[in-house]
This record gives sequence, C-alpha cells and structure tokens, in this order.
Amino acid sequence: MFEFLFSKPAVGRTAPTIWVSKPRSKSEGVVMTKHERILAVLEKTGPSNRGYTAGQLAGLVNTTVPSVRARISELRRAGYSVYANTRAKDNKTFYRLGKPSREMVAQAYAIYGAQAFNK
Repeated sequence: MFEFLFSKPAVGRTAPTIWVSKPRSKSEGVVMTKHERILAVLEKTGPSNRGYTAGQLAGLVNTTVPSVRARISELRRAGYSVYANTRAKDNKTFYRLGKPSREMVAQAYAIYGAQAFNK
C-alpha cells in the first residue's frame, strides 16, 4: 500500500542520485536538470492546489509525459513524497509533493524496519 513512497531499488542496483547543477558561466546562470525543474514546479504546489497532471508538468518543464513519469519515479526512490491523486470524474491523475502522515511512516517502519529511514 505504501510501497510507492518507500520503494527500494532492485537487487544489484542503486537508487538514482539527483545532481544539483552548478552555473556554467556567469552569463548563463544555473542550468537545472529535469529532476530539479519538476521538483521546483511541485514545490510551488500549495495546499489548496490539486497538483499537476503529467501533461501539464511536461509542458512546464519542456519534456515528454513518459519522461515526467520516469523522473517522478526517480524522485520517489530518492526519498521525495510525490503523491498521485486520481480525479474520479475524468480519471486524470494529479501529482503533488507532500509530507507523509504519521500513519504512513509507521506503516513503512512496520514493513521495512529502521533501514527504510537510513540513506
């Protein structure tokens, strides 16, 4: 039930590392990776905002929908709580960044033990 938040990499593989970009030159400023751009958009999602669809995120960060879904999976494996809420009337999925509830943390601890919280 809570595997999407606390999923472990497959045996023999490591979780992806999300790199922070550094300025290439003074005139160019900071160049952001797809991970960073998606994370920046999701961080702007307020509590009253329902979130963004994969199509909206793809348009905002200038990439494709499959790439957005892959980057969201990688963000989850890196420890970010990215929630996917599906709206019933049109079956659209909205992504938002959140904070896990105490119940979710307790459930993860019950399933994986203390190693779920060690990086």
